[in-house]
Amino acid sequence: MSSQPPVPPSQGGGPPPWQSQGQQPGQQPGQRPPQGPPPGYRPGGPGGPGQGGPGGPGGPGGPYQGGPGGQGQPWGQQQESSGGFFKSLFDFSFNSYITLTFVKIIYILLIILAVLMWLGWVIMGFIAGASMGMVPGSDGSPILGIMALLFGWIPAFIMIVFYRVGLECVVALIRTAQNTSELVKQGKK
Repeated sequence: MSSQPPVPPSQGGGPPPWQSQGQQPGQQPGQRPPQGPPPGYRPGGPGGPGQGGPGGPGGPGGPYQGGPGGQGQPWGQQQESSGGFFKSLFDFSFNSYITLTFVKIIYILLIILAVLMWLGWVIMGFIAGASMGMVPGSDGSPILGIMALLFGWIPAFIMIVFYRVGLECVVALIRTAQNTSELVKQGKK
């Protein structure tokens, strides 16, 4: 005897609604029930059979979900606007977003900036150590350059982490706005 409560069919505990074993409305006696999804069925949505529910292919961590902007696409991949880059750039109503197009390039440039800053610290450390040798009574030790070489990557790495978190926040905000506007459009239909 099982102590677990029965799972409703909408949460993956039974056959999909279109494959039920009973008599369908409008079905003649002796006819076989339909074996495929009904016309117009779109996968996804919370709790759909194996589609949008937890643990299903479209659940958290799953590759696909129907839903705002999705229609069987991975989340966040919106259809490209047909207007092009310059139309989006000069869209004064801000209905289209160009940030998602450039976020990879911006991230790469920020990583290059952090690495160049680290290299600059290393070079400046060696220059400062060498210039100390020009002062009478000092030995001109390269210790500043070596310290920058060994430990200067830590602030650069922290900068890269903060750049990444900031860009992820911007991308999440834009995707939320896109998905919300798609939901509003679907609600008006």
